[in-house]
Parts: sequence; C-alpha cells; structure tokens
Amino acid sequence: FAAKSPECIARGSADAPLGGSDSGRVPPRKVSVNESGTPYVLLFVSYVTRAAFLWTLCSLLAVAQTSITGLLKQVEDRYNGAKTLVLDFEQVYSGQGAERRPETGTVHFDKPGKMRWDYSSPKGKVFLAEDKEYVFYNPRTNRVERGKVKESQDFRAPFAFLLGRIDFTREFDRFVSRPEDGNTRITARAKSDKFPYKQVSFLITPDSRIAELELEGKDDSVMAFRFRNEKRNVPVPDKLFRFDTPAGAEIVEISE
Repeated sequence: FAAKSPECIARGSADAPLGGSDSGRVPPRKVSVNESGTPYVLLFVSYVTRAAFLWTLCSLLAVAQTSITGLLKQVEDRYNGAKTLVLDFEQVYSGQGAERRPETGTVHFDKPGKMRWDYSSPKGKVFLAEDKEYVFYNPRTNRVERGKVKESQDFRAPFAFLLGRIDFTREFDRFVSRPEDGNTRITARAKSDKFPYKQVSFLITPDSRIAELELEGKDDSVMAFRFRNEKRNVPVPDKLFRFDTPAGAEIVEISE
C-alpha cells in the first residue's frame, strides 16, 4: 500500500471517485443562467410563484366584491320594498378638532320623494324635502331656508337616494367592506361632486338594516347618523310634509 502525496490526495478528492480511478466519473452538469447570473430554473419558479400569488389575490378580491355586491343587493331589496320608513336618529358632527353635542329626533320617508327630519333636540328644528325642493328651519335663528335638493350643501340632502328606488352602484363606487362587531362596514365614494361629502360609510346589520351612516366632508369633517327603532310600511300622513312658516321668520332662497 503506497502512500499518496498530498498533491495526489487533493487531486483525487476533487477530480476522481473513490479508488483513485477516473473511470466512470460523472461530469458536472451545466446550469443555464441569465445575464445576472441567476439560474433560469429559479427565475421560472419565481415567476410561477408570483403568478400564483396574483391569481389568488385576484380571486380573493373577486370573492370580496361578490360578497359586497350580494350584501348591497339585500339592503336594496329591504328598502326598495318599503313604501314608508320611520326611524329614530342621533346625529353627531365632528370637525376642526371639535365635536358638537349630539342632536336627536325622528325622520319620516314616504316614497316617492318625501322626507322630514323632526328634531327633539334641539326642539323645533326641521328639515323637509319633497320632490326636488327642501325647506330647513332653525328655531334658534328663526330662519327658513328654501332650495333645490340636488344643489343643497346640507348633510341631510344625500338621504334623497332613499326616496326613490335604491341603486348603490348608481350613486356610489369604490366599495370596500370589513367586519365590525358582528355587522359589516361598507365604505364607498360618491359619484357626484355636487354633494358636500367625498366618502360615505354604511354599517349594515345581519338583517340588512342600515344602522349607521357616516358622511366625510370635503373639508374632512364627519357627520354621523345612528338609526334605531326602524318601522317600515307604517301610515305617514300627507300633512306631515307641509311646512307652515312661523310668524316673523326670515325666509331665504338658496341657490348655488
């Protein structure tokens, strides 16, 4: 048994199989690489992985959009099936780092085209809309404002979409949903730039009821409405939608 020189040991470990013979040696396999030196097989795996991720993401987004569309359809069916609607409400305005005292009252809807907001706090405040015109009365100033609903900058005017046949996709776009305490919060952008808000948020209950509605103004202020004691298809007298101007009240015609 002859001892090998260190050079032979090194060469044998690198170039020859065990036994010291070059017979039967498997040559190293060549791997194609791109200009950056990355093997093409790794690039292929990377592309496939990305494509699978994008496909999964698109599928999830499609499912989410389908879920939003289905939920909105349920809400539309609920309110489109109601001729009249009566709700107790709480209204809270916040903006410029301050939050005003909540206002409360009852709102009546009578389709097509009629709604009346009667405030119990502050008592005597009224917002009335019939067809295309509205009247707003503030007892504190004893002033009556009259104008067109579509031109109104009042935060109650956007509720006019509830006065006809509801179609969310006609009024809003860019819908996003998320769960919230067993309910679903849906946020959307208004299609019309005539309203005084840029974004709307609905809180939808499991029975397809609108429990909250938040309007984000163009000045980043927020008007929030919370609803309870919903009653559908109850008698609403026509006289409720007539407004008698209080004695001595100032009357102002509003035009944009």
